[in-house]
Amino acid sequence: VVNTEDLLNAIDENKILGAALDVLEFEGTSFEKLNDGDIPLAYARLLKSSKVLLSPHIAGWTVESHIKLSSFIADKIEDLNLHK
Repeated sequence: VVNTEDLLNAIDENKILGAALDVLEFEGTSFEKLNDGDIPLAYARLLKSSKVLLSPHIAGWTVESHIKLSSFIADKIEDLNLHK
């Protein structure tokens, strides 16, 4: 767990050389609800920093994990239909 403001301040002070993040305190369920008027200052600073790399929270998903998850969910739905 990282406090974004503290991280940015430490980067500005060269106490931390950089950061790579895929989970942010601003995301909630998605970034779609953030618009230009609602962007928190710390989030804007992250976007502008050349010392910060941001990736989607789903960056670790592979084709194989997507197939496995889809198969798991389909099996659960099938089980529900069998028990009706």
